[in-house]
Amino acid sequence: MKKFNVLILDDDLDNLDLLSLYIKKYCDTIGEIFKAVNIEQALSYHLKTQVDIFILDIHLEGKDTTFDFLDIIKPSNTKIIFCTAYPQYAIPAVNNYNISSYLVKPIGYVDLVRAVKKCVETNTNIKGGYEQLNIEAIAVVGMEKIELIKFVDILYLEAEGRYTTFHLRNKQKKVASTNIGEYEKRLEGSNVFFRIHHKYLVNVVYIKAINKSSGFYCELIVNNITLPVAKRRLRKLQDLLCLSY
Repeated sequence: MKKFNVLILDDDLDNLDLLSLYIKKYCDTIGEIFKAVNIEQALSYHLKTQVDIFILDIHLEGKDTTFDFLDIIKPSNTKIIFCTAYPQYAIPAVNNYNISSYLVKPIGYVDLVRAVKKCVETNTNIKGGYEQLNIEAIAVVGMEKIELIKFVDILYLEAEGRYTTFHLRNKQKKVASTNIGEYEKRLEGSNVFFRIHHKYLVNVVYIKAINKSSGFYCELIVNNITLPVAKRRLRKLQDLLCLSY
């Protein structure tokens, strides 16, 4: 069985030891575990050995952050798990780095093991480094935790005042404490999501038709969902879907 090496960077010694213990006890795919309390130590390990997975606290002692470490080494293949007490860093982490998971402290072993397993399972062709994996996903900042949700799992977003509800393919709903306008800005360049209505932002991959029998409505392929389309947005949506009437 292929063994994967892990580097944990955290200036909290107790948390450093706890994460290491969890991995040793529950992750049989992990080989070496390297522990660093600052950027200098992390750089030393990075230069001396093959590290497959980074597990990184974000805010370190002083003004340092692990973003500084990542900006120095510029990893393109190594998988990254953030473990932090600062949920506000989720957006820059997702926007600027190819991260696998974002966990908010206190971290239970179940979440950590799941995150490590995800890193291993999504990288099966490792030869001195990972084959780069570009996962299109967005951070959903909820009341209790932050989740990364892949674009392919999202049917549409629904505005709920200051909040946004994510409607997923598996019929689950995730409520984010961010308004839909902010998500529209973040997803603008994805060419996957389109604001069909002030209330709805839809994954265009799942649109099968535009029903115009009584107003205009999007019919989605999944779960027999129908959503209204604002008249002023109709032409742009038609162009996007290469439809004509």
